[in-house]
Amino acid sequence: MYIGDELRDIKAAKKNGLLCVGVAWGYDSLDLLKTGDADFVAKQPKDILDILSGA
Repeated sequence: MYIGDELRDIKAAKKNGLLCVGVAWGYDSLDLLKTGDADFVAKQPKDILDILSGA
């Protein structure tokens, strides 16, 4: 799993066959991250824990 805050992170993860999480508190805006079709989007750090636990 790849966690990134930029659209290029999402694209790199997809290109390498990894699940990816876009985080909304980083460099790129949430709207831009969504264009990359990330597998998950975390709006706050706790969301990553929920994703990892399968909640």
